[in-house]
Amino acid sequence: MRRIPESEIKRLQGTGLNDSLIIGYARVSSASQKDDLAMQVELLKSKGIETIVTDVGSGLNEKRKNYQRLFKMVIDRKITRIIVACPDRLTRFGFSTLESFCNSFGVVIEVMNDNQYTTPQEELVQDLIMIIADFSGKLHGLRSHESKKMIKTVKDVINAEDDS
Repeated sequence: MRRIPESEIKRLQGTGLNDSLIIGYARVSSASQKDDLAMQVELLKSKGIETIVTDVGSGLNEKRKNYQRLFKMVIDRKITRIIVACPDRLTRFGFSTLESFCNSFGVVIEVMNDNQYTTPQEELVQDLIMIIADFSGKLHGLRSHESKKMIKTVKDVINAEDDS
């Protein structure tokens, strides 16, 4: 038994191409990062992407409005490609699982800046800081002094470990 993606059948038949979209997706964790969000949007626009959706929220939060909208568009087969600046803008964890899910609906996720090299240790530290920040935010409120103090303490501990 062979499986052929529906998008390939439609391509060969010459049908369904006009109603498919390429979507750019940009995300930042907080409102204080609006400049970074604007840079992501400009990067996507510079690549000729006309439809761009954005979210402001944690990459760990799966209830982001436009993230959920993106899923619906994939399931409804309304898009053929999702373009992001880097994988963690779409999701903090489980990118390969999300990519497999999208591929099963004939949707390709294209990462523009995947060539930015980080060591496994740097990636682990970034993930750990994001997890702590997310849980700290839930416990103390995103703008609370305790949350910022906890994040700074974790960064200081990690940096002290690196210096040893």
